[in-house]
Amino acid sequence: MVLDVILLLFLIAPLGLFIHEMGHVLFAMIFRAEKSYIIIGAGRLIYKFRVGKLQVYVRLFFFNGGHSINEKTPSFSFKEKAWISIGGPLLNGVVASLLFLRPVTEQPEGFFYFCLFNGYLAITNSFPFYIKGIKSDGYRFFQYFRSAKF
Repeated sequence: MVLDVILLLFLIAPLGLFIHEMGHVLFAMIFRAEKSYIIIGAGRLIYKFRVGKLQVYVRLFFFNGGHSINEKTPSFSFKEKAWISIGGPLLNGVVASLLFLRPVTEQPEGFFYFCLFNGYLAITNSFPFYIKGIKSDGYRFFQYFRSAKF
C-alpha cells in the first residue's frame, strides 16, 4: 500500500501531468507556437531542459500540478485557443485508451494505475468548472469556442 502511494506520487502523477501539458503544447505547435513552456510542480526549480521551442521546468513538489504557456505573435485565435485548451485532456484520453486496450492480466500494477490516472485527468479536466479563480480546460474550451467566429 505504501509503495503504491509512493509510485503514484513520484512517478505516475508527474508523468500523467507531463502528458497532459504536452497535449496542450502539441496543439499549440500545430498552430505554430513560437515558444512553449511546461512547468511541472510547485516550489523551487530543481531541473530544466529544452527541446527545440519547448522548455520544461520541474519544480521541487513535482507531483503538485502543472501548467503550460504557449506564445505566438500575433496571438492565437479563439478557435486555436479552444483546441489548445482541450489538447491536454485529449492526450490523456488517448494514452488511457491505449493502455486500457491491453488485458489487465498482462499489465504490471503500475501501468493499470497510470491508465486510471490518465483517464481521471482526461475526464475531470474536460468538465467545465470555475472554482476560486481556476478555470478547467473544459471551461476554457467552451469559453473560447463561444467566442470563435466560424
